[in-house]
Amino acid sequence: MSYKLLQIVWIITETFLILSLVLLALFFILKKMFDFQKSSFSKKTLPTEEICKKGHISFKKDQDFLIYAKSVGEILANTTDQKKRISLKEHIHKIHLYPKIYTLYTDTNIKMLRLYFLSLLVSLSQEESKELYHNILADEKTKDIPQFYTLAVLGLALSSNNKEDITSLYHVLLHLEQKKKISQKLSQFFFTQAFKSVDYSVCISFFSNFSPDKITSTTNAMIYALCDIPSLEQIEDQLLQWHQNFPDNTMLLISILRVFHAHKSKHYELIINHHADDNDLIRVVCSKVGIDFLPKEKLGILTHYLCDENIHVRKNFLVSLSRHSITFKEIYQQIIQYNPQCLKNKQSCSSLEAYKKGVL
Repeated sequence: MSYKLLQIVWIITETFLILSLVLLALFFILKKMFDFQKSSFSKKTLPTEEICKKGHISFKKDQDFLIYAKSVGEILANTTDQKKRISLKEHIHKIHLYPKIYTLYTDTNIKMLRLYFLSLLVSLSQEESKELYHNILADEKTKDIPQFYTLAVLGLALSSNNKEDITSLYHVLLHLEQKKKISQKLSQFFFTQAFKSVDYSVCISFFSNFSPDKITSTTNAMIYALCDIPSLEQIEDQLLQWHQNFPDNTMLLISILRVFHAHKSKHYELIINHHADDNDLIRVVCSKVGIDFLPKEKLGILTHYLCDENIHVRKNFLVSLSRHSITFKEIYQQIIQYNPQCLKNKQSCSSLEAYKKGVL
């Protein structure tokens, strides 16, 4: 009896395995067909100019329509030229892509399908979509579902057109920081998308008219997002003003230093004023980027880092010296001139010896 039972179990297992393999093969083939169609559409519609010439497009199947929408959304996301972005958005509006997908979004109650349609709406970056995103963030059914509010915030970022939109995004992210504890990195990503979606004059206008009541993780995320757009003097002046308004805020100073370093801006007064700060975090950052800010003749003021108690400060400074190809002889002379006491310190002597040998 037990042998027959074993045979039955074995047959069922074999059957299940075969069916699983068949279904896997079927899904693989379907996915490849879908990817091939999507790729074909992408290749056909790749030139932005060609897309924007089309005033009307008819689709035989919903699948073709969705593939086209996804392809245009991806092209828009990869287009940095503002004139081309505007043309693409006008094309999307002209052929009524947004309302068609919005209808699909509202007509289904299946969560995964709604998320898929929502992702397509987000990628189209349309002005009319903002109300939908704010509704999602306020809706009791969706406001606590991470996938929905993440896409909604991304939608707000991508559909930004003016300083009011960025201000609104800031307050949304500030609220999410307080209520959902979203990470600074995620907020930075949203600000980056918003800054890339608008003309740089909008960024200047926003920073010129915005002044935070206090510095939060959201504020720092917004500042870090500036690393991904070109250096703009008016914005950097505003950041320096914020530093004056909040002189004791460590993370604000660090974020400003990081942005200026990314932009290769020579605001060396920040290093002059803070290179010997009591705060370890500030010295860690200054030891890493300080040489990039300072004129070469002022390099010597940083040599005290060689005898700093913090190992990360010492290591950062040595790596920075190496990156700038400062010779052992040059740095030794600078130490004698500015910080001769470091030569009596065992840690600095050990660091110098390692640097002399090319071992960091």
